[in-house]
Amino acid sequence: MEYFKNHKIKIYLQWVLLVLLTLVLALSLYFLVRNVEAMKLRGEMRISLRRQNQTQNLTPDQIRGWMTFRYINLVFHLPPEYLKNSLNISDARYPNLSINSLAKTQKTDPQSVLQTTINSVKSFNPLP
Repeated sequence: MEYFKNHKIKIYLQWVLLVLLTLVLALSLYFLVRNVEAMKLRGEMRISLRRQNQTQNLTPDQIRGWMTFRYINLVFHLPPEYLKNSLNISDARYPNLSINSLAKTQKTDPQSVLQTTINSVKSFNPLP
C-alpha cells in the first residue's frame, strides 16, 4: 500500500514540476519578446541596416583586392556576369573569387587586376 502512495506522490510532484517549468519558460519567452520589441522601438535593432547602407555608398576607387566579385556586383548593382565578361574571367570560382585570388591564379600583378576591375566598374553603363 505504501508503494502506491509513494508512486502517486512521485507522479504528482513530476506534474507540479512540469507545470512550474512550463510557466518559467513561458514567462521568459514573454519577457524576451517584450525586450526585443522595446529595442526595435528604440532603434537599437537597425544596426545591420545602417551598415548595409554604408557599404552601398562605396565608390569604385574604394574597391580592394580582398573583395570578391560577388560583393562588388552586389554593392555596385552590376549584372552577375558583367565583370566576368569584361575581365575575361574563366575561373570556375567566379563570383566567389577575390581580386587577389584572380591575380594569383593568372600570375599577374594584383594591383593591375585591381585597377582593371575599378575601371570596369566605372565604365559600367546600364541601359535606360
